[in-house]
Amino acid sequence: MSRTRDFSKLINGFAADKIISGTLDAARLSNIDSDYIQLRQASADLSTIDSDYIQLRQATADLTNLNADNLTSGTIPNARVSSGSVTQHVSAVNVNVGSWSPGTSNFSATFYNSDYVRVGRLVHVTTYYKITGYTNTSSLAYMSGLPYTSNGSGNPQGTGYVNGGEINNMSYGCFVHGNSNAIYFRGGFGKKSLSHADYQGTLRGSDFQYMSTVFRGANDAFHLLTLTYISNS
Repeated sequence: MSRTRDFSKLINGFAADKIISGTLDAARLSNIDSDYIQLRQASADLSTIDSDYIQLRQATADLTNLNADNLTSGTIPNARVSSGSVTQHVSAVNVNVGSWSPGTSNFSATFYNSDYVRVGRLVHVTTYYKITGYTNTSSLAYMSGLPYTSNGSGNPQGTGYVNGGEINNMSYGCFVHGNSNAIYFRGGFGKKSLSHADYQGTLRGSDFQYMSTVFRGANDAFHLLTLTYISNS
């Protein structure tokens, strides 16, 4: 009597080195890493190994070793960039906010509110005041006490505007000389040079008669000044 043998039982424990011909079905290779196969194929002829491929495989094994020079496209999300990575390349910008105390020369005033904000070397000041008197002189009238000394080169180092009537019932300008803590005033026409003293140029003490309560009365001599200038540091 013939006997049928189950050859599938004989395959268990069969050594792989006994397979010397034929082709294994792809389904039998499902657990083999495709990268391993590529590397094995390439190792037969090292001249065919792509160096960039090897570097990439090495780098992806440990991303802490990834060379930044290899990032040639795309955009890194904001969440992946620390704030320190940005601020280390930016100079610190000083920001100060406070009040200042104006003084006057060749005129008198009552000050109600005077504030400033400084961002870097740019200073912006405001003050609200009423002109209460004047000095009858051809010397220039000015307001002192700016919170920071202006930049030292060139005139002017800042300009501004005053909402309030001057001699011709016009709003007037103001400016800061270089290396100064004082504000000088310009007539509404402003036709003359900065050094010229009259109501069409830089205002004198005598010009403030027409801007004060002496001429305008108690309720019509209020002024609001805003000015921006460059500080020296």
